[in-house]
Formats: sequence, structure tokens, C-alpha cells
Amino acid sequence: MAIDQQKPSQQINKIYREKQSARKNQTQLIRALKIDSKHQKLLAVTKGFIYSKDYRKMSLVQSYYEVEPLIKEIAKRVNLKLNEVRSCLLSEIEKLLMGELARPKDLTKRIKECIYIVVDRKLPGKVLVDQSKEAVKKLLLKKEDLTEVNYFHGQTACLGKATGTVKIINTIKDLPKMKSGDILVSQMTNPNLVPAMKKAAAIVTDLGGVTCHAAIISRELKIPCVIGTKIATKVLKDGDRVEVDANRGEVRKI
Repeated sequence: MAIDQQKPSQQINKIYREKQSARKNQTQLIRALKIDSKHQKLLAVTKGFIYSKDYRKMSLVQSYYEVEPLIKEIAKRVNLKLNEVRSCLLSEIEKLLMGELARPKDLTKRIKECIYIVVDRKLPGKVLVDQSKEAVKKLLLKKEDLTEVNYFHGQTACLGKATGTVKIINTIKDLPKMKSGDILVSQMTNPNLVPAMKKAAAIVTDLGGVTCHAAIISRELKIPCVIGTKIATKVLKDGDRVEVDANRGEVRKI
């Protein structure tokens, strides 16, 4: 029991030591590169922007956690399932709680697939299903012919090279198919996918920037990573053999 209680403090101390080491290395690097005070200030401002972006994302995740008990209570009061409440508009939730609405008529279709649009920043937006949804979907998601694409590139998140077999990993359900040494390809990673990321020889994503989840975890694990390719999950499929050159931000079928 005592050992378990020490683990959080040990982890905090480890983070503190790593932070101190990073600051020391930064100071040494600034001296070695002879960076003047003007550019040091620019570096400090850039660090602030990066922190703010990551803090915004962390706050968003925290808000999801905090609002979950409220959603559960609403679901209990209006006799709906959690995923049904999550698919309701705020105005509909108000009517449900007031007893003015039993259930949105297209709720089942929404849960399966829908598009929520906001026109000219005017709220509330509209939920589109069926024909209207398909019309907007075709307009927004124009399909490109990617059948002949064997090479594409993105942004380097962590340096390195790797060759392996592609596994498309987007949800928890995809985790079992990931084997050690595979190339993890995802639209965008999240904490649920970390077990698969630890097995990856390299990571490739459609979306993300230098402070995204895939970038942060790949640097911690020292795994080659290319982010923001836009088309990785469209070009590649399970079983494809690829070469990832994260030094150049390149991905190539072999």
C-alpha cells in the first residue's frame, strides 16, 4: 500500500527532473548557437503559443470529463441512453426536460450518421440526415482518385525511419490487430490508442500539428512519426507494406 502511495510522487519528481534537464539543455543550446536576445524573446513567445494551444486542448478534454455526470443525469430524467442525449441539440434537451418533447424524431438516424452545420455563425445550427446530409456530404467531401498514389508526405513530428506493415488504427476496436513492428496509420490518435502506439515501428496520421497527441507521444517513445498527411488513411489499407522516412516527412508504398 505504501509503495502505491509513493508512485504519484515519484512520477512528479521524474517530471520535475526532466523539466530541469530540458531547461539546462536549452540554455546550453542557446549559448552554443549564440542566439541573440531578440530571437530568445521570439523563442519564448513561441513556447507560450505552443503551451496555450496544448492547454486549450487539455481544457476541452477536462470539460468532457466534467460534463459527463450532467449528461448521465439528463439521460436518467428523460429516459434516454447516453449516446442519444449526446446527439440532441441544446434546445431539444431543454424541451425534453420540460416534458415538451418525448424524443427527437430522427434521433436514431443521427446516431448512425449525420452532419451538423452552422450557417453565417448563427446558432443553433441544423442537423442534416438522409438526402440533405448526402447532398452536403458530397459537396464537402469531394472524392479524389487516389488509386495510383504510392507516395505522399506530411510534417515531421519525430525523426527516424521504419519499414513495416500498415495497420489502420482509429478506435479501441482496432487495437487487437496491431502487432509489434507494424506501422500505425490513423486519422488522428488519442489516449485510447497508446497501447497500439507503443507497438508501432512508426506512426502516420491524416491530421495534427507539432503539439498534437501523436507528435507528443511519438517523441516520448522515440518512434518515427509523420503527421498531417491528409490522405494516409485514404491511400493505405491494412496489410500494405510501407517505408516511413520521418526525417523527410515522407511515406512510400513498397
